[in-house]
Amino acid sequence: MTYFFIDDDQFAAHLLSPDSVSLTPEQIDWAVNLSQNAATEAEQWQTYLNILALQGVQEWLHKRSPELSLKSNWLPGCIHPPIHASQTSDLSQFVSCLEIANFKLYLVTSDCIDDPMVAIPQAIVEQRSFDPDLYILVEVLEELAQVRVSGYLPQSQLNGQTRLQTEEQSVLLPLSEFTPDPDKLLLHLRCSNPAAFRAPTSSTSSTSPISPTLNVSHWFRNQLSRVAEELSWILLPPLNLSGAMMSLRSGRSPSEDLDNVVMELRRDCALEIAPDARAAYRDFQVDAVAVRLYALTWDVSPTSTTPEPEWSLLLVLGAQPGTQLPQGITLSVQDDMQLLTQETLQHAPYLYAQVIGTWNEQFRVTITLPNGASLTLPPFAFNPDSI
Repeated sequence: MTYFFIDDDQFAAHLLSPDSVSLTPEQIDWAVNLSQNAATEAEQWQTYLNILALQGVQEWLHKRSPELSLKSNWLPGCIHPPIHASQTSDLSQFVSCLEIANFKLYLVTSDCIDDPMVAIPQAIVEQRSFDPDLYILVEVLEELAQVRVSGYLPQSQLNGQTRLQTEEQSVLLPLSEFTPDPDKLLLHLRCSNPAAFRAPTSSTSSTSPISPTLNVSHWFRNQLSRVAEELSWILLPPLNLSGAMMSLRSGRSPSEDLDNVVMELRRDCALEIAPDARAAYRDFQVDAVAVRLYALTWDVSPTSTTPEPEWSLLLVLGAQPGTQLPQGITLSVQDDMQLLTQETLQHAPYLYAQVIGTWNEQFRVTITLPNGASLTLPPFAFNPDSI
């Protein structure tokens, strides 16, 4: 179950906003029952959130513009199409497609108000299974039974430069790309022509999203790359390898935790970690699990056997303060050709993985929960020549 810890100002802003609605127990029950048709626990949870978002948008529209009609087969009282076995893995995607007036809309659901990114199915972005005129950003505070319409993004403004590929079938998009003006959205729905919001050509709309990289070489300049900043990575100070060795735990600063883990790995696992290594970390959620990922990197000097410059990437996956990693969570790293390493948590507070490659090699990191839910980050790269 997901818990939201928000301050009084945030709480009041959501409850008092004219674009927030409260859900009834009957609406929640409908979402629970319909989500049971999804194939996996992760897909059930996403379908549940998306059905809550759909019902919230219906209530919001009835409150703000009752003259506009919303069409969907997935609302209470509607006869939704039969759910075939081939659709259960994409059920959350189907229930997010709707029409208002003459507009085709896709609901982009966020259940974490502090997360700067949202995930959108790649099939929707590439318009293979649905061709929306507008993407509607909807916040779902499930524990509060609250839904809030937060903004919109026209299809024509889905800029490939801001899309970050995360998983094989989804992409991340910064919340900053959405226009945070529900009143303007209502005006468009009442008065605008849907064609004005569509990508100009089919060739543009079918272009695959690019996959920008996390260029870790910037860390040696005390900088974060644009991609790292958009994904809320936080640069840490240089390692401090003096003092007592302690495992990753809450109640300490991120840099202190990492320093002690590094010393522990050097002592117990004989890992060679350069003293001048630089590191950054990011807190995020995989499904409902709050994780913290540390990434350390350093330059590997050429040798007689490896004359080409190389770099090393060390990853440490832990839990955010006050939480624990589930046993069976997996951390895997692959290059463009193959899986390089895969580690599974068994009776330990954290996971680690290390890979080494040449400067032209990139590494993609995937975190997988025991229930099958996973998140793949944009690839890590080491390019000192990049600006």
